[in-house]
Amino acid sequence: MNSKNKNTMNSKKIAVIGGGPAGMMAAATAAIRGLDVTLFEKNHLQDQVLLGKKLLITGNGRCNITNNTDVKGLMANIPTNPRFLHSAFYCFGPSDLIDIMKRYGVPVKVEDRNRVLPMSDKSKDVVNALKQYMSDQGVKVYLQEIVSVQKEATGQRFILQYKNPLTKQQAQGIFDAVVITTGGKSYPQTGSTGDGYKFAKQFGHSIVTPKAALVPLETSDAWVKSLQGVALRDVAITVYKAKKEHETKGTHETKGSREIKEIVFKDSGDILFTHYGLTGPVMYSASPHMQDFRGYNYSVEIDMFPSHTVKEWEQQLLKEIEANGKKQMANVLQGLIPKKMIPILLDVAEIHQDKVAHQITQKDRKAIVRLTKSMAIQIKRLRPIEEATVTSGGVDIQEINPSTMESKLVEGLYFAGEVIDVDGYTGGFNLQIAFSTGYIAGHNILR
Repeated sequence: MNSKNKNTMNSKKIAVIGGGPAGMMAAATAAIRGLDVTLFEKNHLQDQVLLGKKLLITGNGRCNITNNTDVKGLMANIPTNPRFLHSAFYCFGPSDLIDIMKRYGVPVKVEDRNRVLPMSDKSKDVVNALKQYMSDQGVKVYLQEIVSVQKEATGQRFILQYKNPLTKQQAQGIFDAVVITTGGKSYPQTGSTGDGYKFAKQFGHSIVTPKAALVPLETSDAWVKSLQGVALRDVAITVYKAKKEHETKGTHETKGSREIKEIVFKDSGDILFTHYGLTGPVMYSASPHMQDFRGYNYSVEIDMFPSHTVKEWEQQLLKEIEANGKKQMANVLQGLIPKKMIPILLDVAEIHQDKVAHQITQKDRKAIVRLTKSMAIQIKRLRPIEEATVTSGGVDIQEINPSTMESKLVEGLYFAGEVIDVDGYTGGFNLQIAFSTGYIAGHNILR
């Protein structure tokens, strides 16, 4: 990317490592202050640097950039270390990001659950706006892979060793401050390969073990795999964790066993059945609450009709049965639940596939109601971190100043984005984390 020639007011040189949303925002914000900013990115398309590679695939290419809410609303949707982000959200929130997008020709729209997306539904428009934003401030962008980051013997400035991923030619540069925005370990094909953790550890930082967040779930029940491709819209889910121990206050004992169940997450949204289990936005948001599979068993209960009570749904089903007494029950259920699900549901309910409606007993009816209002599915494990939308874990927040994103251990070293041990639910919250932490790092660097 070509950048405009701009005379900097400040001779201090800043290196930003990583060209994702946090890196681009940090670079532009620092450059606005007159600092001499260079952004390094290792991703490329042919012989050109490729910025925002992960951003380009976000939301299936639509790019849910943020959520139209306030600081309180943002923090309520951050399951990991929300208080750390208070200053960042307060200094740079959704409205600030939207203003930049509009200024650079990307009007936005607000969809369900306050999700903010570009009006065009094209993530490339967001990336292009950020690229132009940096260019206008004079940020220099180089296609280079950082090999090492260390301080000079005097302890003042930073020496970066880097190499061109195409030519393998190596070089080095000296900078007054460094911002690490290399992402986590999810989607490694986008360049998030954990480089930032390595650099942070070399400076003595602690790394909270990276693990998958916002990731699909593998299930134990064999019948679930038969539903591959079935989508459920606007269903309610409840996630339970269970450990075999004596009953304690605040929990309830599962009937017929000593297994104590505790609700750890409740929400509603869309679900998709896959060959391995469950995916979809609401499943992604549930996944951060299922991390200790060695200590607990996890299960999900799905309510396919959350707008109806059990009694209301049973009455509606009874009316359908009475009105269609001569039809096979499988045909009666069409239009009420997805067609592909019907034979599996009847099988699990132990109802013969050819049974006609007037032969359905009260026991049969209640089994159908139970399976559709509280469909219990056992969770085997989370899918690998490589398939996760974001990474939970990273540089320990106790070692970062939340007001500036500067390391508490090394002067002049800053962090922003997914490399830090913070993560949010689906709905634009993780991108807002990236933009907010990137902004606060760029705004405060070397002040």
